[in-house]
Amino acid sequence: MLVGHEPVLRLLERALVQGRLSHAYLLAGPAHVGKGTLAMRMAQAANCESDVPPCGGCAPCKRIQAGRHADVVVLEVEEQAGHKLISIDTVRDLLHQASL
Repeated sequence: MLVGHEPVLRLLERALVQGRLSHAYLLAGPAHVGKGTLAMRMAQAANCESDVPPCGGCAPCKRIQAGRHADVVVLEVEEQAGHKLISIDTVRDLLHQASL
């Protein structure tokens, strides 16, 4: 359950129902407020085979939750010298995966 994000959840749910999800969303905010959970639920909802997504029980939902869905990639942010970044090697790997 994502508590305190009701306006955002309604906006995203409406976009999903209307088939108008954007190609990208920027989820920003302080740590531990549900950004990662929301991103995973969005990915599940967009790929879900149920009539009421995200069901959490169909094969795509389960693969996304397990980190094994071919169309969902999670980039890990690294911390170096007090700065958070995504390394160039990580980006190169992502580009390689996208080209396959």
